[in-house]
Amino acid sequence: MFRLFVLALVLSVGHGADVSRRGHSWIGTGHSRIVGGEVADPGQFPYQISFQYFGSHRCGGSILDELHIVTAAHCLDFINLQDTEVIAGVVDVIAEEGQRRSVIRGVQHPDWQGASGQIINDVAVLTLDAPLEFDEFVQPAVLPLDGQQPNMDPNMCIASGWGNEFFGGPTSRVLQWVAIGVIPDDECDDLWSADPQNIWPDLEICAGDRGGGQSVCQGDSGGPLYCEAEDGNRYLYGATSWGSSSCGEARPAVWAELPTFLEWILEQTRV
Repeated sequence: MFRLFVLALVLSVGHGADVSRRGHSWIGTGHSRIVGGEVADPGQFPYQISFQYFGSHRCGGSILDELHIVTAAHCLDFINLQDTEVIAGVVDVIAEEGQRRSVIRGVQHPDWQGASGQIINDVAVLTLDAPLEFDEFVQPAVLPLDGQQPNMDPNMCIASGWGNEFFGGPTSRVLQWVAIGVIPDDECDDLWSADPQNIWPDLEICAGDRGGGQSVCQGDSGGPLYCEAEDGNRYLYGATSWGSSSCGEARPAVWAELPTFLEWILEQTRV
């Protein structure tokens, strides 16, 4: 399995570091697009942002509050934060201005690892230079702060992003989304058992389409997995981490399981 979401492979640096505006030089990362998805309507996913590097989409992310974004840790590898920005409130990342903010701080989880077979704790928090203005197109994600569990029925989750329709393909200029379901940990582990990459049930959540054809792909990294919970409400459960290079195959993609990291995430918003 080629780790389509982590093209920087094992060269990641600054694990757990506070990545300042004098960050590392960029070596490389993937862009991405939803496979088998639909074009989003304006304001349909107001928590979704595009994390951009030198004016191009690099990763997705989700709004925590006016000043903070949660994304994947590997999205911060090999970049200078002074050359990044976040765009909120858009469907078309080229034609629409939206709300643009510079990123002044990025913190990877202190236990983030990106080595082969050890992609874990793939979570980071960005701090913006000025508050976002909440409106019908820009809103924070809702976190499952009271331990709400996701509904395990099919198609109870939404993944969204500007990623590739297939591995190595062009990025999408318009936000796309797909309905998929959470895959139980034991089933996910079995589906990936022949691969050197391990599933970490306490740290990751798997989701996908058992029949294949619908999934996230390269560059959807950091983007949201938003699921209906057993209480009937929807919450942010994941940040896109990794998956198969054959985007859309029957094996599920993997997200950092954000409820596991809630305490750490909230700590970063109080810095």
